[in-house]
Amino acid sequence: MYTITHTTSRSVFNFSFKKILAIVITLTSLLLTSCSNTTTGATGTAGNITIKNAWVRAALVAGSDGFISSGYMTIENKGNTPDALMSVSSADAAAVEIHESKSMDGMMSMAPLPDGLEIPANGSMTLTPGSNHLMIMQAKKESFTPGKTVKFLFKFKSGSELALDVPVRENK
Repeated sequence: MYTITHTTSRSVFNFSFKKILAIVITLTSLLLTSCSNTTTGATGTAGNITIKNAWVRAALVAGSDGFISSGYMTIENKGNTPDALMSVSSADAAAVEIHESKSMDGMMSMAPLPDGLEIPANGSMTLTPGSNHLMIMQAKKESFTPGKTVKFLFKFKSGSELALDVPVRENK
């Protein structure tokens, strides 16, 4: 137990305060680091393709079309030729589309990429909120609940397929 008492030596008080402050900052940093490590997503590899830090949002209500969600990740291509993510499916959703978001005349819009999402040779593509992402339609609400995982099948132009259990996160 630390007790701070006033003494005639000002340097003793400053040293104790600095020491306590250093401990508080260190503990806060450790807590934030441990929290960030628990939010990493799913990772898997098939052929030259690696999907890293994949995660999906909890289901949201979207009118008469039922529940929607969105998915994010980084896709790496370690091959010497470009590849493309052509389709994604899940038994827990009626449809999964690969979407791009872009700004046009000051308005944000999103649209499916019917020709897939190109992953450059020896490069990567990151799907993030507000940019390229997976649009998950008619999602089963009970499956898209924070703390659960949802199985997805990713199919690439090269013929590679990757089944991955992707964690569901809170909507923030």
